Amino acid sequence: QRYRGTWCGDDDRVRKFGDSTECVGYTDGAYRFLPGVDPALDRIQQLIADENAEALDEVHVNIAVLLPMPWEGRGAMSLVSIRHQLEGAYAAQRAANQDDEVKYRLLVTNVGYGARAWQQVSEQLATLRRADQFAVATGLGHSLVDTRNLMRRLSDAGVPMVASLATADDL
Repeated sequence: QRYRGTWCGDDDRVRKFGDSTECVGYTDGAYRFLPGVDPALDRIQQLIADENAEALDEVHVNIAVLLPMPWEGRGAMSLVSIRHQLEGAYAAQRAANQDDEVKYRLLVTNVGYGARAWQQVSEQLATLRRADQFAVATGLGHSLVDTRNLMRRLSDAGVPMVASLATADDL
């Protein structure tokens, strides 16, 4: 049974974090993170959803794009940075899907501002990985303690990762 009041929209993979209204988790496009805040961000999420839908009936690989999205004006990454990362991921997805027999689907993933929902999201992704439903995590945001915690948990689950910004001596 669904836990009423904890889901965000119709996508049960996106949940409210703790007692807040921040929505975290992953989506293939069924849910839009930060809807109505930036029309360009809404548009790129729609393009990703459309491309994902086309690849669904094909042999495909899911790639989780992990981003610490801002919430209530807080967070280390700006909306512009989030949008640019999703635009780049979409451009690569679209180009790869034109040529490859295997199609690529992007799972837009919010790990919470400052990666504070790392535990909740890492458990979701570890479950997907065990079910062989996604292949790699990318993005990972800024070098924060909780980003490192997330990366450690994903590594323990055998998830390959490509970090766009994370750097530290103990990764």
